[in-house]
Amino acid sequence: MGVLDARSSRDENGTDELCEEERAVVEMFYKAKFGVVNILSLTKRELATESSGSKAEFPKGTGTGFVWDDRGHVVTNNHVINDASEIRVRTASLPDDKYFTAELVGADEERDVAILRLDAKNGLDMPDPLVRVKAKQQLFVGQKVFAIGNPFGLEHTLTTGVISGLGREITRKTAGRPMFNIIQTDAAVNPGNSGGPLLNSRGFVIGMNSAIA
Repeated sequence: MGVLDARSSRDENGTDELCEEERAVVEMFYKAKFGVVNILSLTKRELATESSGSKAEFPKGTGTGFVWDDRGHVVTNNHVINDASEIRVRTASLPDDKYFTAELVGADEERDVAILRLDAKNGLDMPDPLVRVKAKQQLFVGQKVFAIGNPFGLEHTLTTGVISGLGREITRKTAGRPMFNIIQTDAAVNPGNSGGPLLNSRGFVIGMNSAIA
């Protein structure tokens, strides 16, 4: 649902009217969003022309990822970039007409995880890493969580919810393989959210949005 904004201007720093909990969420989001990326996968298809064998690149799909380190490594779902002929990555700090190209450096199809590396040859500054991870984090059903992603191409959308269940097992429709130890949440996740981070209230990554049950 979209609601018209009645304010004449936006001031991300003007949070005085918010309660303490809301200010904490706003601060967490604006720190995290610069490490969350929009991923566009392209695929080559043959053109129906007289020139046999000619191909062009078409959008295969969109997804989300998050920057793992200052060397430009990005974590996402394997199904977001699988069989892509070119991978383009946009960050929150880039102008609308700019993007990184990325190469696949590793993937685990069974766990639906892929690691990309951004190409810095185009002169763009590498984005700041998002990742804040503790070696061991105890999770609880009922704990508040936050998902940042690009549902339906709407970049850097924040949704909130709670952990609804832990240790779930699901089977992906595309892969047909079971996935184990899944975090179930009621935070809204839609096409384009895949590969985005699931965060706790402190902004630590506790999981990766991977499937819509």
